Amino acid sequence: CLLFFLILPIAIPKISSGMVNNANLTRTSHVIRSTVLRPASPLDVSRGKAKTEGERITETKQRGGVALFWTGSVKPVGEEKLREIERRKVPGGDEVVYEYDCDLVASGRLRLDMLIIDKLGVNLASMNKAAIKTLDLPFATVVPFLVMIIASLLTKPNSKEALDRLYVKMKTPVDSDPANDRAKMERSYAQPDRFDDRKLFQNSNLEFQRPTPLDFWGFIGCFVICFAIIGLAILVSRIGA
Repeated sequence: CLLFFLILPIAIPKISSGMVNNANLTRTSHVIRSTVLRPASPLDVSRGKAKTEGERITETKQRGGVALFWTGSVKPVGEEKLREIERRKVPGGDEVVYEYDCDLVASGRLRLDMLIIDKLGVNLASMNKAAIKTLDLPFATVVPFLVMIIASLLTKPNSKEALDRLYVKMKTPVDSDPANDRAKMERSYAQPDRFDDRKLFQNSNLEFQRPTPLDFWGFIGCFVICFAIIGLAILVSRIGA
């Protein structure tokens, strides 16, 4: 993991300095300029963009141009030049989609995971910044597990007795009464396979347990709470907008 996410991304551009100017590696997401006509809000009036609330004003915004394969930015070398590739209508106005038509230079670490995703045929240039950043998650989540699995297959396993004691301790429910809790643990240590009937994958070394109704509803509850917090954050962010 350290090699894939830190050492190689720093070392490779240092060894091959021309990579930061490579046309294929300095690609970015599309630059999108939108122009819309909308009624002015109280905030627009306070900022001097309009004289009265409801006045029709033209708003121009630009987004995109996010580096696809670097943790830093990608910027033009010299004068910025853009080439129009698409023009489309949006509610209240239109959007023009551009791509850079000039030499670019990148900064930051090389993102090896994004290079792999690009080779899989994913159209990264059409994605927004949030989607591009989100693509970090699959590799950051899966690769560590792959490394651990491969390492466990190539190295000597721990003793079965030690592993049995570890897993049975994790599976034994905690009792609020210290005496009962101690008795349950002693029984578990004496009979480390007493929870094996609950294994999701029988006759395997995988220690996943079948989810109980409490597990299921607990997960649903956490899921609902998370979305409630996100919804509240979105609601608060729109106050005064």
